[in-house]
Amino acid sequence: MKKIKYFLVLAAILLSQVSYAQIDPDALKCRASEMNKQILEASPEAMQEYQQLEKFTKEYVEAIAKKQNENALISNPTYIIPVVFHVFGTNFSGTTVTQAKVEQALLKLNEDFQGLNSDYNTVDNQFSSIKQYLNIEFRLAKIDPNGNATTGVKFYGALNGFGNGGGYDSQIKQYAWDNYKYMNVYIQSDLYNDGNTGNSGVAWYPNTSMSNNNTARVVYNGRYLYGNTNAEFASVLTHEFGHWLNLIHTFEGGCTSTNDQVSDTPAENASTSGYGCSPATNCYGQYINYENYMGYNGASGCYKMYTQGQVNRMLAALQHPARQPLWQESNLIATGTSNGGSTSVAAPSGLSASAASSSQINLSWNDNSNNETGFTIQRASGGGSYSTIATVGANTTSYSNTGLSANTTYSYRVRAYSGSTTSSFSNTASATTSGGSTSYCSVTGNASYEYIQTVSIGSFSNTSGSNSGYGNYTSQTISLTPGSSTSVSLTPGFSGSSYTEYWAIWIDYNKNNTFESSEMVVSGLSGTGNVSGNFTVNSSATGTTRMRVVMKYNSAPSSACGSIGDGEVEDYTVNFSGSGDPTTLATPTNLRSAGTYASGFYAGWNTVSGATSYDVQLWLSGAWQTFGTSTTWYLWIPKQGSTTTYYFRVRAKNSSGVSAWSGYYTVTLPAAGPSPVSPEITSFSLYPNPATNHVNFSIGSLESDNFSINVYDSRGELIDVIENKTYYATDHLKKGVYLMQLIKPSSTETSRLVIE
Repeated sequence: MKKIKYFLVLAAILLSQVSYAQIDPDALKCRASEMNKQILEASPEAMQEYQQLEKFTKEYVEAIAKKQNENALISNPTYIIPVVFHVFGTNFSGTTVTQAKVEQALLKLNEDFQGLNSDYNTVDNQFSSIKQYLNIEFRLAKIDPNGNATTGVKFYGALNGFGNGGGYDSQIKQYAWDNYKYMNVYIQSDLYNDGNTGNSGVAWYPNTSMSNNNTARVVYNGRYLYGNTNAEFASVLTHEFGHWLNLIHTFEGGCTSTNDQVSDTPAENASTSGYGCSPATNCYGQYINYENYMGYNGASGCYKMYTQGQVNRMLAALQHPARQPLWQESNLIATGTSNGGSTSVAAPSGLSASAASSSQINLSWNDNSNNETGFTIQRASGGGSYSTIATVGANTTSYSNTGLSANTTYSYRVRAYSGSTTSSFSNTASATTSGGSTSYCSVTGNASYEYIQTVSIGSFSNTSGSNSGYGNYTSQTISLTPGSSTSVSLTPGFSGSSYTEYWAIWIDYNKNNTFESSEMVVSGLSGTGNVSGNFTVNSSATGTTRMRVVMKYNSAPSSACGSIGDGEVEDYTVNFSGSGDPTTLATPTNLRSAGTYASGFYAGWNTVSGATSYDVQLWLSGAWQTFGTSTTWYLWIPKQGSTTTYYFRVRAKNSSGVSAWSGYYTVTLPAAGPSPVSPEITSFSLYPNPATNHVNFSIGSLESDNFSINVYDSRGELIDVIENKTYYATDHLKKGVYLMQLIKPSSTETSRLVIE
């Protein structure tokens, strides 16, 4: 009989919570568009100046773009803007605003503008090629308008309403510092003095009339400063400073207008502004730049970038008469913000880096400043850009960077900061982590009563008997696709009675021959028989490494090493085959729905030259899962349970390799509608067909002003859109087969057209 085993259940919950002001539902309703419109409509001179600015901006941006296209050397100086914060009141929805919080908020904002935010290098791949930063630094003034020393932050009794476009000018001017010397930021609680303390901020575009009257400004709610709210939402201040430099909301005007006057930001209809950090498409089926500072979505946790076009537009704004005087050297000296003035911070020197282990590098440097409030540490690897990984306090001269990958080279640089003023960077220093352990830790088990019978991972399966506690199956390779959801099925074997067994799986992702706690990919599975689950493979995993499967009696495995007691362990080799597939094909483009119904939809895409088939994946249960394969340009996706909104992506394949995965496309099923009709067979009729110089459309009883027809060539390329017409001239089309897609309010139908 099996020996008696004792069960111990221990529950301990440790809670650590930072108190932040709750984000109000109205927080993202920035009124920059409305307030600027009031100014322009009230003054013909202001409207004329704005139109001249837009004309100048277009010419300026075109000139910059021409130089960029020609790879010409472009002067890209660092602009310095003196700033004064006027803080009104002491209570901002339960939070406070202090000198230190303003300094940290401005430091965070400068990192956003300069592309030094920690997530800058994680921008969605669809937009990484157009992300750009602006060499600008907003510095708290050190000299006030009377020539006296200042901290750049002024505190007053509570006042509200400075976010309004009019009615408060006399009060604003009472507190304002010369708008041609200082950027004025007003911190209040009730921006519009309407009893709502939830609005976040508002700002005005460059306008000499406002600067002449000392009413040019950014108005911001103190409850949403960095330190009073979560770090991502705090970047709404970056959004408002963008307005001050003439940036417009990315969703301005929707899909039917000139939008934000920037060519490289996708059009964004208002309906996409509530998607947060989930992928979404606009009315043209294009992916919106949801991580852009000038939209609303990024405030949910993914504000990361400006585009090259937006940076060019801000560069043009800096030449405006209401902005240009601020960054002139004479003004920087007058406001105490010049690099050559006494307010500068000395850069650290002598930075050195040394590897302490396979996952840790130690840094040390010389502190050459006597006025810094801290240091910012940045890191780069694999030829990538530097990004901030940590900040440390004043007088600190060392830092240990942990959690690194084995056998990897990392480069570092450090700079000091004092408030919002930063030094130049130190020298760079590099170090390479060691290769980790030369062998994996030993592990033992007792398989007298139970053993691992079957391990199934994805399409791989291995069945075995007892291995005396440990089985080495590293001669067998499990193929995994990075970023995919992989199924797991585990079955115990028993020499007698069955018992409850607990399972865990580790994958050595960083290949340092150590199974770390962060590399446990499966846990929480237990039972007397077969158990199953799934896990998502690390999207950046490459090459070959080891997997360890642990089955333990009585309690969940907490370690992949040492003695586990009763139970068994098996090791396997893992190859991340998806990442190693040769990419020889172009990525499918123009993803779309080729027919949407209550029961499902047709996923469509443009075909790729040389491709013989296409893999289609759906985002299900928090991971990409392969749904099916098609040999043409579409695939039917039936409704999955009660889910009505779907994300799908596609890659092309042939015998030589695969393409990269496309971006996401979103499809929402209607609540009800007609039965699905194949894109190849449809009741939507065309005549004459074949056609030579024109075709008529029969659309039944559908209202003539409530439909459109997309025209696709044989490769699935969209070549024309017909709006509300039942007659179409075809004399410009080449001979061949075309797809005509009828878009109706409740569904989509498709039919073929032959041109002779």
